[in-house]
Amino acid sequence: MKKQVLFSFFMLSSMTVFAQTTLWDGESYDLGSRGGCWDDGVPTVVTNPDASGINTSDKCLAFTMTNSQKVVKVPFRDWIKPDLKGNRRISMMIKRSGNGNVNVEISDPTDESAGYWEKVAAWYGGNGDWQKIVLDYSTNTAMNDFPGVMSITASTDNVEDEETVYIDNIVAEPVPMVNGTALNEIVDGSLTGELTLTGSWMKGDCQNTNGEWIRVNYNDFEKLAAKLSADVTSINMRGTVLKDAYNAFGNVNPNILIYADWAFGEFNVIVNGRTNQLNLNENYAFKAPEDFFADHVSMTRAMAEGHNMVCLPFSVTAAELGATNIATYVSSATTDGTTTVSFNITGSVAANMPLITDGAKASDEQQFTDKTIIATSATSGGKFIGVYAPQSAENLWGIANNEFRLGGPGATIKAFHAYLTQTNETKSMVFSIGDATGIANLSNVTDMLVDVYTITGKLMKKQVHAANAADGLTKGVYIINNKKFIIYR
Repeated sequence: MKKQVLFSFFMLSSMTVFAQTTLWDGESYDLGSRGGCWDDGVPTVVTNPDASGINTSDKCLAFTMTNSQKVVKVPFRDWIKPDLKGNRRISMMIKRSGNGNVNVEISDPTDESAGYWEKVAAWYGGNGDWQKIVLDYSTNTAMNDFPGVMSITASTDNVEDEETVYIDNIVAEPVPMVNGTALNEIVDGSLTGELTLTGSWMKGDCQNTNGEWIRVNYNDFEKLAAKLSADVTSINMRGTVLKDAYNAFGNVNPNILIYADWAFGEFNVIVNGRTNQLNLNENYAFKAPEDFFADHVSMTRAMAEGHNMVCLPFSVTAAELGATNIATYVSSATTDGTTTVSFNITGSVAANMPLITDGAKASDEQQFTDKTIIATSATSGGKFIGVYAPQSAENLWGIANNEFRLGGPGATIKAFHAYLTQTNETKSMVFSIGDATGIANLSNVTDMLVDVYTITGKLMKKQVHAANAADGLTKGVYIINNKKFIIYR
């Protein structure tokens, strides 16, 4: 018969399904004591033989394992009832000289229980170092009430001679949570906006050893990806143990920002206020809740030849946008149904400030380097408004084919674009870019005589009052008083 080592848990309070609960650790006991264990097998609390690794505890449990003594049993006393129905994972630190599977059985053989024996094995491959093993009981459907006993089989293989096994930090892992809600309670595709992860997030595998061994693959990040909608803009994963699941979220929204404690070269992952690569796409929502620095920025956004309305979360120059000039909104005024909008040319435009391009080259993708992304608001206020998420453009003024157009039913505007709002009096619109003389509204300059040319240089009107220069002109681009105007009818 196998000789069994028994020790009992001591916990300060009952376990909740969402909080981490330490079931046993060496720090709670005196060196040389049984650590709350029964005498059988003589387990002893000892000094941690390797506190420089992942287990930095000063103390742990040690026992001598032989081929006839592999099992440590942990009975739960009647007044201690940790509910594992929500927490389906248990982890522990283990250190031994040989590699192999560690099998952990949770059972409840008491008279009050329906009785169950659920077994899960995890691979120890630490080669003599401390290793955290995780046992996932999500496929063990019979575990439906309080456990009575935990049995830890330190090796499922034959053991030659004697081997000292060290165990520490047996923990019921917290349920993974998103904004305070358990992951398994969230409907697929329902998450939006900014997300913060708490609890224990893991990816790995173990074995369900009830009868024939069956591999159990657990991946909280894959499950999270299924819960995301395209409107999720950021995920705060700081303090979460991660492996290699970042880029799965980009398949849902390539603009998602991941705030984490470390990265491995993935795009849009921000560590200590910096990311190596930021990808932006006009077809998806974007929002930066915090400032950060990006070494490289790749933006997928259709830029038309000539004029575009743009809003970016970082400062930009005309050269970076492939334009002759960029300009910002100054003012607008409406007279007899015609709204005149004035823009001033500038060398650069600050983050989150909408702009208009002049002389831009057509492109579908733009590259930037060394950019500080400034925390974004949903829009940039005023009459000229930047957009960071696709939305309806009905009754909003935008530019298409170098013309001002009013959005009709079903019209949309994409992220990193901008639009103008005007009063219901506006029936047509003209604008000037770079009016160096400070003339913002032609209708206010009734005593100035101007010439009107088409963009190709054809003279349309000669020496007419500026206030009447647009009268009778069809929609298009014109040169008035040596300034470029676009007229929409």
